[in-house]
Amino acid sequence: MQDYQLKSQKKKEKAVLFQGNEQDFFEGEISEIILECLSESLDNLESKTRKADVIKDIISQNEQDGELEKRKQKVKEIFKGYKSVNGTMKKELEAIGFEVKEDGKHIKLIYFGDSRYMTTIAKTPSDNRTGNNVAGTILREMM
Repeated sequence: MQDYQLKSQKKKEKAVLFQGNEQDFFEGEISEIILECLSESLDNLESKTRKADVIKDIISQNEQDGELEKRKQKVKEIFKGYKSVNGTMKKELEAIGFEVKEDGKHIKLIYFGDSRYMTTIAKTPSDNRTGNNVAGTILREMM
């Protein structure tokens, strides 16, 4: 019995997941992404199942400061009614981690300097849905 208790104690000390090679772009980013994915997965699970209970427990035991959601809201705000890239918009994008590089008639947005997370936008968009489309791309691919 004592051996079982010792093994049980060691298991409690073991992390549920181990950090991969990816680094946080901002403090707590990876944790927030994982917890968001777990929350979204609950929609696809029956509520009274072991899987759902385990996922709910993990979510409840991990605090989030909401930084990821704040950044998502900021992206939506920045691109709402997007007509052109101006100095204010550029500063707001840089404040949430984007490098803004002008390239002729387009602007490249690179998230935290990582070329895997880049999108190109027109300096002057062709229609009034462009801002929403750009925000959607950023949220889907980078956040």
